[in-house]
Amino acid sequence: MLERCGLNVFSEIKLRRFGQRLAGESHFSYLDNSAETRAIEIRQVVESWIRNYPQDRLGQWLGNFKSDNNEQNSSAFFELFLFQFFRANGCAILGVEPDICGIEGNPDFLIKHPSLGEIVVEAVSPSRWSDAERGKRKLVDEIRDAINAIKLENQILILKQIVAPEQAIDKSKLVSELKLWIKEVPSQGEEFLYKDRGGLIRIEIVPSNHRNVESPRYGAIGLELEGGSVTRPGYKLKKALDKKAKIYKALKVPYLIAINSQLMEDSEDDYLAATYGTEAASYRFGPNGLDGTVDFIRNFDGLFNEGDKARKRHVSAVIFFDGVASWNWGSRRSCILHNAAAARTLHNATFGGDAYLIDQEKLRRVEGVSVAQLFSESSTV
Repeated sequence: MLERCGLNVFSEIKLRRFGQRLAGESHFSYLDNSAETRAIEIRQVVESWIRNYPQDRLGQWLGNFKSDNNEQNSSAFFELFLFQFFRANGCAILGVEPDICGIEGNPDFLIKHPSLGEIVVEAVSPSRWSDAERGKRKLVDEIRDAINAIKLENQILILKQIVAPEQAIDKSKLVSELKLWIKEVPSQGEEFLYKDRGGLIRIEIVPSNHRNVESPRYGAIGLELEGGSVTRPGYKLKKALDKKAKIYKALKVPYLIAINSQLMEDSEDDYLAATYGTEAASYRFGPNGLDGTVDFIRNFDGLFNEGDKARKRHVSAVIFFDGVASWNWGSRRSCILHNAAAARTLHNATFGGDAYLIDQEKLRRVEGVSVAQLFSESSTV
């Protein structure tokens, strides 16, 4: 347990519990109370990293990290991770949320790269849900936890559909009706259907012998079916980048935006779409119509080139991280894309990870190393 100026990261709890995180439990609460090996390792990492964090910024960081809002907790961890990431790249951290003469606001970091000099870094963790969606997820998680607590020794539940109610429902009534339905031994394929306050729950039950209901990892729901979704490549990433690119235009040093992509489906195609535009197919026409040749081009709808014009020239580059979180940071990778029209360049710096470098006005991909390898090779982390 870390103690600096009376501030603690985690509670001094002698008895912690085993088992997985409840659907409605905050990330911090789970880490603070879990006896699982992975949770212990995460606590040790956080306490080790925070020792180097500026003391005058520690109180604010702790408040964000301990928040019941999971997105606020995740953002705080990402900032702590970036602190270590840049140190692993040999950078000196000159300031956390520093005051910089001539600009309004406080960027997340001012760092000094050993060969590139000073760089302003702004971190962003795009929200996966709106406030309304977050409220619905909370209601759904409470329902899911209530269902998961039902003891089934020889069956598991398949949660086929769950639609958030307009407001909290009586979960004890839901559980009572579900237990009665289970007791009646429904036939295979028969569904339990429950509606309340605009919410909808559809469940099936299947055999599963000799389940240990006392196991800390027990849950009545063995399988949950989720619906699909459609999204435009890089759309949410670009939206978040646009917001950060509107600030710090008067900087006299390079400006780097570090973004934590939290969607599992995001890939380097989304990174390219967000910065250099979405991909499109260009067909060639000859005297007899299509000649069968297809060229893949990029639309002018990226952060760096919207409307067929170079834009956001004060943004030197964007460095993407593929979903860094407290439980997976070591296996994550970074990928930096440089702004070809930047007023102040970072000279194709890779920061140890993957990169798209500007080579004779074309992008050339180079492969770097994982975060774990980068950190292991650094003597400062």
